[in-house]
Amino acid sequence: MRNDEFVITGEKTTRIAEAFAVDPASVNGLWGLYKNLAGSIKNLYLAHITRAMEHYFRGKTGNPLFIVSCEPYRVHVPGQKDCGAYYVPGKRFVIFFNSALDEREIRVKIAHELGHLFLLASYDLKDGRKMIPLYDHTMEPLSSIFGIFVISDKNDFYQNAAGSPRNHPDWNAVLSDFAGLSKK
Repeated sequence: MRNDEFVITGEKTTRIAEAFAVDPASVNGLWGLYKNLAGSIKNLYLAHITRAMEHYFRGKTGNPLFIVSCEPYRVHVPGQKDCGAYYVPGKRFVIFFNSALDEREIRVKIAHELGHLFLLASYDLKDGRKMIPLYDHTMEPLSSIFGIFVISDKNDFYQNAAGSPRNHPDWNAVLSDFAGLSKK
């Protein structure tokens, strides 16, 4: 059963406006803008690991703009792989996926593709020298093994860490913590 404790409603935007002595129209306008941003979260699969890999590859490539992105195929045709990726040396790693797959399948396939990128780290990306003998014929199974590590870590987080003291017990606690910031 869905718990709507943290769903923002009109009543909650009114309470936020009152708590911060802000015009309710400003709160509602900001909420509308946020909802547009939040809608893009759906395609940010495994964002925790992609962000970490971006940071790592920025250092390895010397490119502070290196990016990893996951995008649905514009058109997925029969016989096409459900997920694939390409690496633009030193610039970006793009993963394409079939958006008709269920969410779990998408995450598994993206984690596997991220394994391919991770295995690129076995090379010195600035001059192409192989750093460790890992990348040749073992790439496919090692990419899947990396995916197992990623999905297991994420599932462990949601199962065990997500219920930790870092989470708020209810919406009122969220409002109270942020309202307290303005008093410090």
